[in-house]
Amino acid sequence: MGIAVLPPDINRSRARFSVERDAAGKQSIRYALAAIKKVGEAAMAALVLARGDRPFGSLADFSARIDPRNLSKMQIENLARAGAFDAIDGRRGRIFASAETIIRRAQAAAEEQTSGQIGLFGEAAKTEELRLADVPEWPDLERLGFEAEAVGFHLTSHPLESYAPLLRRMGVIPSNQMQARAEAGGGRVKLAGTVINLKERPTRTGSKMAWVRLSDQGGSYEVTLFSEVLSRAREFLIPGQSAMITADLRLEGEALRVTAHDATSLEIAAAQAGAGLRVWLEATEAVPHIRNLLEREKGRGRVVLVPQVENERQIEIALPGGYNVTPKLAQSIKLLAGVLRVEEN
Repeated sequence: MGIAVLPPDINRSRARFSVERDAAGKQSIRYALAAIKKVGEAAMAALVLARGDRPFGSLADFSARIDPRNLSKMQIENLARAGAFDAIDGRRGRIFASAETIIRRAQAAAEEQTSGQIGLFGEAAKTEELRLADVPEWPDLERLGFEAEAVGFHLTSHPLESYAPLLRRMGVIPSNQMQARAEAGGGRVKLAGTVINLKERPTRTGSKMAWVRLSDQGGSYEVTLFSEVLSRAREFLIPGQSAMITADLRLEGEALRVTAHDATSLEIAAAQAGAGLRVWLEATEAVPHIRNLLEREKGRGRVVLVPQVENERQIEIALPGGYNVTPKLAQSIKLLAGVLRVEEN
């Protein structure tokens, strides 16, 4: 309907879904805090009441103002997974790992307030910066996976966005084009999607068939798998994982029927596609770590290193052999110290 759904926000969301208007008067739906899994409506209503008309300025401010009796470690973790803290701190992985620290700070602040005591540093102690756990930040695909677990679907982005160049090169069509393709005569197509759920049932012959619901950037769709395809592909059709499906499209009346001919993991399809990777380096410290990653990824893709040199010259070093070049590998390399940027080609 053209109405934006805004992600959950510790400073803007209410316990239930709400309507927001921007400066131009355009309306959007703000995702409800209580709609995040395993947090509870009563706890989120109490959180919104503690926020009042004054947004939380930091995680320390949040810890000082909430009632720790209403929040648990698991609730903080799921708020972090959903990205609810992004407005004050976007380090979801570190916040998740620091949930216990946030709760303890809240308990200490509540105890001081109840006893009427002033901490060693007075009011400043309540807003002293929290020391978050020193853990690596979640890679994009992992972050989106955790978000989908907490919210129920991909809201801020979609895992397939990392695969966009590869999907175009492989001729994969988005779900919002399937109806038009079927109306034009249908036939066999390549599809990709992240698995939402899988439902199986026995057939009259005793074998099993299944319906799998997948999502991509264009929406969600359902694919029918008969027993032979299901037996080959079941291990790849796990909720939260992405799959590549070769399917037949046809119209039955006005209904679109999508029947799988074959299915595999999108990671496997990406590795077999022989895509290339170009890695720009600003420091040699990244090289041993890149080597360690590539040793486990032998395949068909080409990897080129582009070190930073003086006089604005560009030198390209094509690594010998082939590698399984996938978005997951690209993201792992991108997180290494000394890597400027990574491009797939």
